[in-house]
Amino acid sequence: VMKQVVNPQMLETYNDAQSLTSLNLIDYVIITNKHNFDITESITVSVWVKTEPVNDDWATIVGKGNAWYLYSGFPEDNYHFQINNMTPSNPRKYEAGQWHHVVGVYDSRNRGQIRTYIDGEFDVSRQAEEIIRPSTGINISDLPVCIGENLQYGGREWKGLIDDVRIYNYALNEDEISALYKGK
Repeated sequence: VMKQVVNPQMLETYNDAQSLTSLNLIDYVIITNKHNFDITESITVSVWVKTEPVNDDWATIVGKGNAWYLYSGFPEDNYHFQINNMTPSNPRKYEAGQWHHVVGVYDSRNRGQIRTYIDGEFDVSRQAEEIIRPSTGINISDLPVCIGENLQYGGREWKGLIDDVRIYNYALNEDEISALYKGK
């Protein structure tokens, strides 16, 4: 398996965003400045993906160990956003081979609500207040952020394309998510 370890010199900064550039075809990316992503309150993870038919469960799109990650499931062919081992149930199925905009949100201000959006539209949600307590928030993982793999377990490589990964340390609302989907 080929991997690309990302150091801060490979990141270009635009306003408050960082862009990863000049990568060859690789299997997954490790972002080494891992403590910048020790987000314990609200978080939004946004990404464009084009999947191959998934043949493994827990195929990780982007995540930080088991603290938070966005992944697809098998055999259901759907997307999940997991926080502290909790994920909403019964998401809708997606069509493999097509580009999809997938967003996972954890909103600590809204009783710990975990929400998933597909192609700009709300998919599923779950209240997480019984697992994610306001006093502790999202677990902190010593693992780095990884795009295309979950280093906590290994063997959960993403099969497909990943583009425009965005990680926010706050919960985007539905209008903001719709605007991202529409490219605004």
